[in-house]
Amino acid sequence: MKKLRTSKYAVPRLTLADATTSRQRDPAPIYILESAKEFYRLEQQSRVTAYRFETEENLFRKEVQKRLNSKSNSSTELKILDAGCGSGSYFARLAREFSMFQFEGWDQAEDRIRQASRLYATTHQNLTFHRINILNIEKNDPRFKSDTRFDAIFCRFVLQHLQPPVQKNWIRALRQRINPGSPIMVVDLDSVLGHFHTEDSRLLRQMKTLEEKLPIDLHAGKRMPQLLWEAGATSVELTIEPLILQGKEIRAESVRMQARLEHAFPTLKATLSSEREANDFIDRYIRFLKFECRCLYFTKLIAVARFTKKGIERS
Repeated sequence: MKKLRTSKYAVPRLTLADATTSRQRDPAPIYILESAKEFYRLEQQSRVTAYRFETEENLFRKEVQKRLNSKSNSSTELKILDAGCGSGSYFARLAREFSMFQFEGWDQAEDRIRQASRLYATTHQNLTFHRINILNIEKNDPRFKSDTRFDAIFCRFVLQHLQPPVQKNWIRALRQRINPGSPIMVVDLDSVLGHFHTEDSRLLRQMKTLEEKLPIDLHAGKRMPQLLWEAGATSVELTIEPLILQGKEIRAESVRMQARLEHAFPTLKATLSSEREANDFIDRYIRFLKFECRCLYFTKLIAVARFTKKGIERS
């Protein structure tokens, strides 16, 4: 397989020391997939039927309807937030379906917010996008005050990009933005690289190193329910859905996974200690998916949490 050329990636070289010191001086999470092409990768990913996004969409519709039914007849307009909205395509679908509600997408990436606004906000009057780091909202945008609240919050596949201490702060930040009794829906995977069997001992060692040293959480889904309980949720309803890929679906996933790994190459290089080792990992992993893997599966966890006013006001 042709080796990757690191010079092709329009992203800064990031070391693990950089990641640590950056978090100490700025609470903004470091997104290791950042790239000039990330918006378009996320757009393509949002259309993948194998990920069964309709499951959380249907659950979200039910939660919105519950919240709507609990509102007085004179106040049926709901404010809904997508925290970590990425390319915005997911919320654009919901905004089109629920035209009577107000939707806001927040993300810390200036380029994606600009692209999402140009693509979706101009055609959806009830949808806006803002560049906001939810961990330090007042510093990002003075228009949003500490009492800004939403009737529903959606957070999809964000926790996997955060380290455990930052995950706790993120959940607490979501809690501060929700109205009492309203739902916060958090979605993530229990294994970002998927579950599979291989006898390639070197690939297994490389994956273990990544799990231990990457500045993200490859198993965030497992941690998610406990994080919500620890943040003071009064209830957490959990839906677990297996995503099973076989045959052509695995080949297609190998292409998507290679794009993710190429975007993350600087961090892989730092974590695995050399460019050669990072290239070797990508080659082995992608070659396995393309030519050897017969069954690849992920477990998607969808948690719907609610907080009382007392829980929201917790420090």
